[in-house]
Amino acid sequence: MRPSGAGELHVRVRAGKRTLRIKGQTRGLQTMVEDDKYCIDILTQGAAVTKTLQPVALGLPEGAPVPLRRRGARTVRAETARHR
Repeated sequence: MRPSGAGELHVRVRAGKRTLRIKGQTRGLQTMVEDDKYCIDILTQGAAVTKTLQPVALGLPEGAPVPLRRRGARTVRAETARHR
């Protein structure tokens, strides 16, 4: 495994922090659905998840080094297949 450059490390750290936030928001959304919360509350939480996810989805491919983009794409495909 090759050592990460400073730019790649910065992208990973930033994306890692954001994905942890997304994970927490998504868990909250799941709990709200299971607890039959009001529709507007669920929609608001869903919008928050989307807003947090957008910079990862849109920013990572442009600013990330090619190996990181490839790994990210494989991970997304694997996660999507797992949840079908």
